[in-house]
Amino acid sequence: MNRILKSIFFLIFGVAFVSCNKDDKAEDVYVIPYAEQYPKDIAAIEKFLGEYYMEVSSDFDVTFTKIPDGNPDNKVSIMDQTDYPLLNKNVLSNGVNYKVYYINITKTAANSSDPDYFGANESPSKVDSVFVSYKGRLLDNTSFDESNTPVWFEMTRTIEGWGEVLSEFKTGNHVYDDLTGVVTFSDFGAGIMFLPSGLGYYNNSSVSISAYSPLIFNFKLKKLNYVDHDYDRIDSRFEINVGVDGKFADTDGDGYPDYLDQDDDNDGYSTKNEIKKPGGGYYTYDEISDCDGNLSNPLRVRRYLDKSCHN
Repeated sequence: MNRILKSIFFLIFGVAFVSCNKDDKAEDVYVIPYAEQYPKDIAAIEKFLGEYYMEVSSDFDVTFTKIPDGNPDNKVSIMDQTDYPLLNKNVLSNGVNYKVYYINITKTAANSSDPDYFGANESPSKVDSVFVSYKGRLLDNTSFDESNTPVWFEMTRTIEGWGEVLSEFKTGNHVYDDLTGVVTFSDFGAGIMFLPSGLGYYNNSSVSISAYSPLIFNFKLKKLNYVDHDYDRIDSRFEINVGVDGKFADTDGDGYPDYLDQDDDNDGYSTKNEIKKPGGGYYTYDEISDCDGNLSNPLRVRRYLDKSCHN
């Protein structure tokens, strides 16, 4: 069903809305402030981590089971187990500094004890497209969506928490069999994320997901595609540069982040034209100099971001 796509979720919501009787009186629905909801979410997530244990299959599928009263089999909770250390990162969003728990379950025969191995190849940025298989659960351990076959998602169209966690992992390798048409994946990043509702659907609800529901996802990151959202010949991964406020870079302050802005410095010259080679083609990101032609300084302000280049 792939309900993780926000566009599908809101399309369904929109159809339901417009189908209502136009004479129905609109009622204001109270939305809980993010800062008020987050403490409830993190407490519920940590309660789950303390009350459940997990098992990981050889295919990186995960099962969660609640520890029975008295713990007769001496099961170790997700919070306390050490086979797959519980990690966390801080995410600033909606004026809240979220603590996001996640677990790296990526292992191969060669590095079965290396907790720093997150996959063999490259990490996506928060705005790239990813090819993933996944399973989504609620904190009562019920599943609301899954895809065992990998599916492409553009992460700007998924819930925010996906981009925050998947960008910590790496893709793997794949081999295509010409005879069978089967693609075999190996050495890919696999993990689990535990998301507060503010990084999920928040106050939006569906048949299987209540408003303000924290979410759990088990995922396998198979492949990625780098995306150029504004067609300016610069991959969006190079244009986001998230600041201390958690927002994407907007060099000219026009309200459009650089990765969606075709003239990043608002100098009247499109970014695409500013990175053209004299003999044809375009400079790669690493080949773009500052106004003075400097290429050696890694912290240089590239010419398409500096409107003084045309003064």
